[in-house]
Order: sequence, then structure tokens, then C-alpha cells
Amino acid sequence: MPKSSPYQVSSKQIIIGVAFIIGLIAVSIIVTNSPPANTPESAASAELQTISNSILENLSKETNLSIKDLQKNLSRDQFKSTEEFNKHVRRFNKEVNRVNQILEDSKKITLSDAYKAYAAARELILKEDATTESFELKENLIMLPPEMDRFTNIKTLRLSGNHFIAFPKPITSLKSLTHLEINANHLTSLPDEIGELYALEYLDLTDNLLTTLPTSFCQLSSLNILMLANNQLASLPDEFGNLNALSELTLSNNSLIALPDSVSQLKNLTSLNVTKNQIDNLPSGIGDLTNLAQLNLSLNSFRSLPMQIKNLTNLTSLEMSDNPFTMLDTELEDLFPRVRLLQRLDLANTNLTLVPEQITMLENIEYLDLSRNQNLELYLSTLLPLKKLQYVNLTDTSVYADDALPILRQNGTEIDINMTATDMIEQLIPDAELDTE
Repeated sequence: MPKSSPYQVSSKQIIIGVAFIIGLIAVSIIVTNSPPANTPESAASAELQTISNSILENLSKETNLSIKDLQKNLSRDQFKSTEEFNKHVRRFNKEVNRVNQILEDSKKITLSDAYKAYAAARELILKEDATTESFELKENLIMLPPEMDRFTNIKTLRLSGNHFIAFPKPITSLKSLTHLEINANHLTSLPDEIGELYALEYLDLTDNLLTTLPTSFCQLSSLNILMLANNQLASLPDEFGNLNALSELTLSNNSLIALPDSVSQLKNLTSLNVTKNQIDNLPSGIGDLTNLAQLNLSLNSFRSLPMQIKNLTNLTSLEMSDNPFTMLDTELEDLFPRVRLLQRLDLANTNLTLVPEQITMLENIEYLDLSRNQNLELYLSTLLPLKKLQYVNLTDTSVYADDALPILRQNGTEIDINMTATDMIEQLIPDAELDTE
């Protein structure tokens, strides 16, 4: 039998080496200087330049691996089949190493989406990295380490679904941060230091347990998009109007009973969503928000239409469904002539009894929902002047038809209608084809 060369690489060495490589994406990585040439280690390294996903799939039990040397740049697609392995990960260590393009010089580090099986990960160990600008760590259940604050170039940080109870304090030191997603966690409060993120432009705090916002929050003068839906906010700071760069504000599904008067200072606001709160009026200066294009007041406690709305002449979408209005019929007479750019109007379940003739002035309307107004009596001919109308919902209303129905159909208008109204129409137009689903 020929004598084995001391430099021959066994299959066992290959498997061990591959296991080491998996440590790069999910476990402690300890990289030292490369070994001298012509050693078994260097030979193994050469053999590992091509790695198959099928081998990676079988490495499912390791929880802590180290690599002595790796000189080959590894492409991201070599780690697509590691989900079974990921289930056992507890620790991810990104320290200075010789792997270019993946870790040391990476502009973006992602440990989510393709790596969602990292459900058990708890610890992230990092060393200062001057190049990384984007971190994505969704659904990892990890705690951010203190050294995170050294990543001074980070601009984008995605931390949704990590079950954070407290806001990770290292974040408040990331002065270059412009985009922060920390939604779908369990945050009950925010630190005062959050107001020091002066570069922040996008902030998503949706699906948390926030009850208040600190006054310092209103120092985020660069904030452009703010999402606070599905929290437990009962009020907003009086200084909220200092967020004068805001263009989109989402406050849906909270416990708000009013908006602060300072909201009227948000002159750049184009979209305001306060659906599913307990609001019964709007600040008197809301009509000054002349850039507002989308306003959603649905599922609140409005009994009368805030007439400040009539000054919002750039509105393209107005949703007011599920409010206990008492005089909406006459209030709409004054509103419709002022909001002629409307493309979407939702008045479902608003105690509407008639549609004023001024609706014909909404020449740009495409979507109209009048459903669940059981006392509403409507002649379809009222809608004929609305040439751009694509969809109208008339379920649970009383509809009277003349010759308008086939004309609306011919114009391409989709009509949702309930069986009661269908029966009434079919008495007048027996051959009418209606969508009754």
C-alpha cells in the first residue's frame, strides 16, 4: 500500500472545514493569522474553495465553531440551505477577520428573511466596523451588544420582530441613522435619548405597547415618515408640531381621544391616518395643512363633520367610515364643492340618508363607498355625471334604478350591491346583471 502523503486531505478534514465555514454566518468566529505554506491546514483551505449546499444541509448540530484560516471570498448563495443548522445557533460573533466582502468590508449585514430559522439566537458579538451602513436583524430574538454604538456609519437598522421589551440603548448613539424599523416588538416606552437621533428620517414603531412618547421625541426634526399604528397611545406631546419635516403620519389603532393643537404646524404633512381611535374632533388649525392629500378618520367618534376639512382642497382620499355622524347629509353639501380633487371617498356606516346633488362636482372620483347606510335612498342616476367612477359599494342601502344601471355598467363602473337592493332594481329592470357577491 502506498504511503499516505502528509499533505493529503481526508474526507473527515473536509467535513470539519465545512463546519468551520458555517460558523461565519451564525456562530462565534475566531480568525487568526494564516498558517505557513505547505501545511495540512493550507491544503484543506484550498480544497474548500467550492462548497455545495447539500453538505451544508447536513450540519445541523453544531452550536459553537471556530475557523483558523479562510482566504476564499464566499458568496452569499452558499448559505441558502442552512435552516436546520440555524435552529441551534445561540451566538453570532462578527469580529475582525480575513473574510472580505461578507463581513469585514460589508456595507450591509443581513440575518433575516433567508435566515429566519435563527429563532433561538440570543447574542450578537460585534467589533467596530467602519464600513457597515445597514443592519437587518429581523426575528432573531437577540439582544444588541453595547459595542453596537461604535458602528458610526450605520444608516439603516431593521430590528422588527425581536421581542425587545426595552428600547436598545446603543441605538441612541448611532448619529448617522436615517432609517429605523423596530416594529413588532414589546416596547412599552422610549428613552429620552431617542431625541438625539437628529438624522432619523424614517421610524417604524408599529405593533408595540407604547402608551406615551417622551417630549424629547419631538426633537426629531428630520423625521419624514412616522408609523405608530397598533400601540396604546392615549395622547401625544404638546410639542408634536415640532416634527415639521413629517410628510406621513400613521396613528391608527391607538387610544387617542384628541390630537394636540400643534399638529396644525405640520405644514409638510401629505398623509394622516388616525383610524380606529376615539377622536371626536380635529384641531381648529387642521385646515392649514394644505398639502394634505390623504386623510383617514374612520372608526372614531365623530358626530359632526370637522368643517376645517373643507379647506383641505388638495385631498385626493378621504375616509370617514364607521363614525356616528348625525347631520352628514347637509354637511356634505358644503364639503363637496371644496374637495374636487377627491379620487377616493369612503362614507360607509355614517348614518347617511341621502347623497347631496353636489356629489356631481367630484369629477375625479374613482372609488365611492356608501355601504352599510341602511336608511340611505339613492337613485343611481345621481352617479351618472361621475365619469371616472370605477367602483361603488352600495351594499345594505336602498337603491332605486332608472336607466342608469346599464349605463354605469357600460361605462365600466363596478357596482357592489346587496340582495335587498337587487330585488328592488330587478323590479324596475328585470334583465339587469348585478354583482351580488
